Amino acid sequence: MSKDRERYYQSIASRLFSFRGSPFVLSSREMEIVEIWEADGIPLAMVLEGMRQGYEAFRRGGARRGRKLTLVFCHPHVLKAYALLRDRGVGRGEQKVTQEDKCREIGNAVEAFLAELPTQVQDLRDVFAGLRKELTRGPCDPERLERLDESIEAQLFHMASQTDLARLDREIRNEHGIEDREERSRLVRIKWVKSLRERHGIPHVSPFYY
Repeated sequence: MSKDRERYYQSIASRLFSFRGSPFVLSSREMEIVEIWEADGIPLAMVLEGMRQGYEAFRRGGARRGRKLTLVFCHPHVLKAYALLRDRGVGRGEQKVTQEDKCREIGNAVEAFLAELPTQVQDLRDVFAGLRKELTRGPCDPERLERLDESIEAQLFHMASQTDLARLDREIRNEHGIEDREERSRLVRIKWVKSLRERHGIPHVSPFYY
């Protein structure tokens, strides 16, 4: 598998796991969905945007007790997002979320987080304070925000103790039967970061989440 193709698959899987939590494996049907997106030439950014829209729809009313978000559920949202990209005339009567709107929402989320910054994540103050200043200077850079989100997640992962990581590794191995150590390590990182974000209300700063 080429590096670009590997990134395509891993980015989709990671985004799905960050939205839904476990199960931390793609089903055979979900793998087929990703293959369809790849074969249709749908750009990764558009897939992630469609997944975000699917996640929001799932949260608003698509979720029933005990159900989990899947790529099957996201599929029509991804196709719609891609169709809008190809045909700018589609949905002209609908109110669209602009990049400026997303940047504004990110700024609001950053302000709210800094206003009640939890003691346990004080180390993030400088990062978010710097971003707040950056967002007031002018148009935001989506790629820069995506990289910053990844950097924040790396910082959150480094807050985990070896005891925390060992516990999560056991949980994933026992619950999902994953023997591959590298795969478990990747999922441990996702699970730890997701738990810290939820516990302390740490907002994403990537436009893909807005």
